[in-house]
Amino acid sequence: MPLFYGGLVASTIRYARELALMAAAVEGSLRVRLRANRGRDDRSKLRILGYSSTYLPQHRGGSEVTLHRLLQELRARGHETRVLVDEASRPQVVDGIDVQLADDRTVVREHFEWSDIVVAQLKTRQRAIYLSARYSRPLAYLVQIGNSPIATLAGSPDLTVFSSQFVQEQYPSSEPSLVVHPLVPEAEYLTTPGDRITLINLAEIKGGRLFFDLADRLPEREFLGVAGWGKQVGGPVLPNVSFMRPTADVRAVYSRTRVLLMPSSYESYGRVALEAAVSGIPTIAHPAGGLVEALGDAGLWADRDDPDAWIAQLRRLDDPDEYAAQSRRVRQRFERLSPQSELDTLEASLMALSHGIPVS
Repeated sequence: MPLFYGGLVASTIRYARELALMAAAVEGSLRVRLRANRGRDDRSKLRILGYSSTYLPQHRGGSEVTLHRLLQELRARGHETRVLVDEASRPQVVDGIDVQLADDRTVVREHFEWSDIVVAQLKTRQRAIYLSARYSRPLAYLVQIGNSPIATLAGSPDLTVFSSQFVQEQYPSSEPSLVVHPLVPEAEYLTTPGDRITLINLAEIKGGRLFFDLADRLPEREFLGVAGWGKQVGGPVLPNVSFMRPTADVRAVYSRTRVLLMPSSYESYGRVALEAAVSGIPTIAHPAGGLVEALGDAGLWADRDDPDAWIAQLRRLDDPDEYAAQSRRVRQRFERLSPQSELDTLEASLMALSHGIPVS
């Protein structure tokens, strides 16, 4: 009986929370339309407020980098951008974007009232829905990490922006929605490749254990491990393995890299593979859904539970002609994946929402 009542109470709380979020979303939508009908000025540019639980430079994961690149692009198009962040050591300016802590009610109010539209992500979803409704601002919510319970997407923002089709397909009920693949600006990643076999992020989900296994079995090869988020896998002390801390200028990593490893058990996309592709660096990857979408026929594939397959792919790239051909394939893949048309659609959608016009 206690278990039954405990489950009933938990279900009731979840249901009440979802109803409250739905009510907030409806109220927010009505307020946005009333605000627009009262006469929004005719500015052709937006004031866009980014809202994230974590952000650069303290957290340099794919989600933080992707939001930052998106805001930079919108800023380059003439829009004004600011960021509120829940977890940060101090306010600061990052690449010209003002980043403030969301732990002060006055700061939060000032930023929401300043904005025309809010672009939120990660753990801010419920608070962003509430605050957007309270301050009558439309909300676009970025979903960059799939494979999560549907309950984590409770409530209805005005627009859901997915980082890949692979993730969008996991949440068919999140409408209206669109896909904007992560930006990979060529100037920030282009370099001359090095000689290392590299894994970025030594967490288990990213393939840290396989990294050490390969380095142990291939003592004649030089390996580079780059620390990342999450618990990092430890391994034996090997003379052919060197390590790096995360860096703001990731060219420092790719300039030492000849082949990138991505034995991830899950990836919502594969932006790291495309970062490497800018410089023609081939990637050997586990065929996770998001990686397949990013690399397509330019990827070299191996099962993360089959070290022999990874060794075979590495030896395949020992042939200079094969390496050159694979290098051309990944560079051409990068060039084909320009998301400019997706950004145009997003920009138009944000503009419409700021005028109280729903998007479909």
